Parts: sequence; C-alpha cells; structure tokens
Amino acid sequence: MITDHYLKKFSISLIVWIIMLLAFIWVIDPYGVSPIQIKLPPININKPMRLDIDRLIKPYEVWRYQPRTIFLGTSRIQQSIDPSIFNGTHFAPAYNAAIPASTLAENVANIEQYLKLDHHIKDIFIELFLYNFTTKQTKIIHKTWKEFISNVVSLQFSSDALIVSVKTILANRHQHASAYIAKLGYRVPDRNFNPADTFSDSLYMRTVLSWDRAGKLTLEPSAFAALDRIISLAKKHGVKLHMLLTPNYPWDDYRLISLRHWPLLEQWLRKIAHYPDVVSFSQYNRLIEEPPLQSPKMKWWNDPIHFSLNLGRFMMRAYLGSPDISTPPNFLRPLNPSTVASVIAERHQGLMRWATLHPEFVADFEEAKTISDTVTGTLNIRKKILAI
Repeated sequence: MITDHYLKKFSISLIVWIIMLLAFIWVIDPYGVSPIQIKLPPININKPMRLDIDRLIKPYEVWRYQPRTIFLGTSRIQQSIDPSIFNGTHFAPAYNAAIPASTLAENVANIEQYLKLDHHIKDIFIELFLYNFTTKQTKIIHKTWKEFISNVVSLQFSSDALIVSVKTILANRHQHASAYIAKLGYRVPDRNFNPADTFSDSLYMRTVLSWDRAGKLTLEPSAFAALDRIISLAKKHGVKLHMLLTPNYPWDDYRLISLRHWPLLEQWLRKIAHYPDVVSFSQYNRLIEEPPLQSPKMKWWNDPIHFSLNLGRFMMRAYLGSPDISTPPNFLRPLNPSTVASVIAERHQGLMRWATLHPEFVADFEEAKTISDTVTGTLNIRKKILAI
C-alpha cells in the first residue's frame, strides 16, 4: 500500500523536477521569449530554433511588446523592415509582424488577433504584392484565446522547448553566426551570407517557368475581398492603414512581360490605385536595378525576390519624409487614380530600358521558354534540335 509519506515525497520530487526543467528552458531561452532574459555567450546567444516559427511566436511578441505600429506581409517584409527606423517618431514603438508565405486571408485573422492582444496599435503597414492577389484565399480562420494560451505554454514549457534548448546549446558550441530573428521581428541574414550567391539566373528561370506551367496568373476576387476586410477592420478600430507597393527586381518584371502577364499587372495597379494611402516603391532606379555580381557584396537585394534591410531602411526613411541624400528622386510615388497611369508608364519604360541594357538575360529567358521542360527543369532535346 502506498503511504501518504511516499506520495508526499513523490509530489515534492515531481514539483522540483518541473521547476528545474522550467528553469533550464528559461535560462537557455531557445526562442527568445523567457521572462528572465539571461545572455550566456557560449550557450544561448545564437537562437537558430527561433527561425521559421513566426506563425507561432509573433502573436505572443505583439502581446509582450505592445507596439503602436506593426508591419504585415510576406517574407519580403520580414527580411527588409527594421522597425527601429521609427524610433523617435510618432510610430514608435514598432514591430515587424510579417510572416513568410502569408496570405491576405491570414493577415485578416492576424490583425483581428493582434488588435485583441494589443490595444495600443494605431498604425498598420501592409505589403501589396501582386502574387498575393493571384492566390485564391481560403476561408478566414479566426484565432482563439485558447489557441494563443496553448502556444504560449508550448514556447515557455514543453517537451519541444526542452529539446530545442539542448539543440540551442549544441548550435552555440559551433560559434557560427547563423541567420536569426531580431527582437523586433525582422530576419537578419547569416554573417557570411553573400546575396550574389543567390542570383542564379538559370535557377530563377526554371523556378518561375515551372510556376507558369503549373497555372496561369489571374486576379482573385477573394484576395480583394480580404483586403477590403482588412480596411474595414482598421477603420472599425481607429487604426491608420499604410499600404506599400514593394519593389520588384527587374528579372521578375521581365518574367511578367515575357509571359504576357503585364496587362494583369496593369489591371492590378489600377484596382489598387482606388484604395487610400498607397505608395509605390516599384519605380526603376539604381537601387532596384542593382547588378547581381556587384563587388564585394550586393547591398539592396538578398535574392531576386527579397529586397534587403538596407533597401527597407531607405523605404521607411523616404516614407517618413527624411530620405537619405543618395535616395533616387523617383524612389517613392503615391499611387492613386490621378497618378496610376504615370506610375505604370514609368515602370514599363524602366523595364524596357533595363532589358535593352541586359540582352544576355533576355536571350537566356526567351531560350529557356523554348527549350526547357518547365516542370522538371530539364532540357527538351527534341525542341532544341528542331530549333537548330
């Protein structure tokens, strides 16, 4: 028979073990969410397990930091916007709540949740990215307090948190400065990362041509309905919505015109122009057109899709009305019904000029359309022989 004395010892031992495990997780702090925030350089400074869990952790950080301003969008915003640019302005404090591969419907659900978690939010900056509007939106899944609390508990104390704490220690022993998510929610690349290494024109061509083969681009009404819902939410809660038409690298713009999607882009821009407070950063200039092999490292782009923290800082300074002295004069344009025609014309003219200056890319892209199997990325030998 189990005695009361034994049960008492067992209970005390169990509580001690739980406290020890919780203390271990909080000290190692693999996700950067520990309430005690201890920094131990050889043990827990590098937090590689914090990467790629934005959907789980960002609602918690919005609740924890209580920012006045948040940024929403895809990995393009996550990799480029450092909210500390807003320090000392009426937008501060700000937080980058962007989530890679997020849809407009997800942004609706996230905004609903963030406004419940943080009553201080007064400004929301949201990315306008063409491909988000060519994706059919799924039904909006409203996030619950139960889900939020469950996620917080899993971050603070769980078997997963214990395992990744051990992995964090092992990663720090290697002393490699890997990519990480900064406190304000943006991604900082690996110290040794060289953007020029990501600019493989052949890989880019295989990728985008396979996307095109998988399904032609069309504007989805459900995407515009989701944006309308975002605008309605902001208005209901007295939040100012700032919409950013983000930069496109010339490779991607050439893809649009070569694959006959340019009319769709123009149609999208004309629709977007009817929304309030939209600005465009898609005009051609030396920042947008940065050569892939610039030495020693590219400054403005991480890869052909993602622009860098440097370009993001230029964007936000220009938005604040205090651009850097070297900022191109056409860097920021308001987009509205009276300017949309000139914005479209300027972008088209810039692309045509760029294409003239880069005939090798144009020739390679056109050849890839003709002789490549865009699903597998392999050469279609029969077509190549017939072309000869």
